[in-house]
Amino acid sequence: MNTTEEVNKILEKEQDKMIKYLKWYENLPGNYASKIRLNRKYAAEIREQLINNPDAYPTKLVYILNVNPMDYNKKYPGAVMYENYKMKAYQILYLENNDNITGYDEDIGFSIGLELIMKEFVDNHPQWSELIKI
Repeated sequence: MNTTEEVNKILEKEQDKMIKYLKWYENLPGNYASKIRLNRKYAAEIREQLINNPDAYPTKLVYILNVNPMDYNKKYPGAVMYENYKMKAYQILYLENNDNITGYDEDIGFSIGLELIMKEFVDNHPQWSELIKI
């Protein structure tokens, strides 16, 4: 499958949920992206729990926690590509839901997707709700 097909597959399956996350995000205070911040100190404290988690954790944490990306890819095959496709899907939804598109909106939509993937992870793993600060 190519990128378009993979992104469309995600949109078919998760579009309603993703739109709700985008609407929630747009109502947060601040402009553009970076409305959700990672609590790096807490992430470091629970590093081993995250690494031993049976579910793939956001790849942003791989780099922040100094996890070997090759080890991550072996443990969670396909997780990095899926996350890239999902960020692209968020980008598409972001662009579709904004009337005043600028030259930066593609990048903004993609980076918002990265933040919302972290939010989705925390929502699916409430025991680690302190990972993000809003």
